[in-house]
Amino acid sequence: MSKSAKISEWSIIELIETHQCSSKIMLINILLGMAKHDSLVSIFEKLFERITGNTPTLIAIDGVDGAGKSIFAKRLADYLRDKNLNVIHSSVDHFHNPKVIRHSPEMKTYQAYFENSFDYSALKTELLNPIKLSSREYCILDYFDYKTDSKVSTDPVKIMPDTILVFDGIFSNRDELKDYWDISIFLDVNFEESYKRMSIRDGCPCNPKDKLNERYYQGQRLYIERCDPRGRATMVINNNDYENPKIVEIKADSN
Repeated sequence: MSKSAKISEWSIIELIETHQCSSKIMLINILLGMAKHDSLVSIFEKLFERITGNTPTLIAIDGVDGAGKSIFAKRLADYLRDKNLNVIHSSVDHFHNPKVIRHSPEMKTYQAYFENSFDYSALKTELLNPIKLSSREYCILDYFDYKTDSKVSTDPVKIMPDTILVFDGIFSNRDELKDYWDISIFLDVNFEESYKRMSIRDGCPCNPKDKLNERYYQGQRLYIERCDPRGRATMVINNNDYENPKIVEIKADSN
């Protein structure tokens, strides 16, 4: 892809992640149509080989902010659907805590980001337990809207014996969640690259160590230090170059 096309990609990503876009899915589809990544298809093929189809499968897409999790997850979900598999897609972004909890004054801001951003109890009760533990016949994909700071009402999704959940979100391999995943993928992107992307997407300073980035940069470093998400992942992918992702490590299939 040409340099100009890369710029166009990031212009679209900026629109996707801000209020400038009323249709996130529409713009993601535009972005995904801009290029076909042969290396990405090769990665998806390796993941497909690990899915038995006999029981529900939970797949996590982890990585720091700006690693490309939502785009990777969308492409993976579409690839698996093209294989006639029963796929549902959700994100940790649909399970935020209310703002008053996310920004607790009782913690340093970066600690609050790591500890309080998401409602893991709701995530497990509404989505993960029904699929992993068969606690009920349906699940909820979208629980809380952080933009309106309120719970949302959505139709439940029936869980089938061959349901595949593709789930994207930061902190996916923290202690409370790591044992839920049959497959977990860590998109490994250095902070210099991720903040370059976020400076375009969110308008934040491109220097990770800028004081204005402390909440998110230090919170993510805390996650990496405490939880070793690379070590916990089934597959580690170097995603510093969107157009040429490379598998860095893949664990042997235990099946």
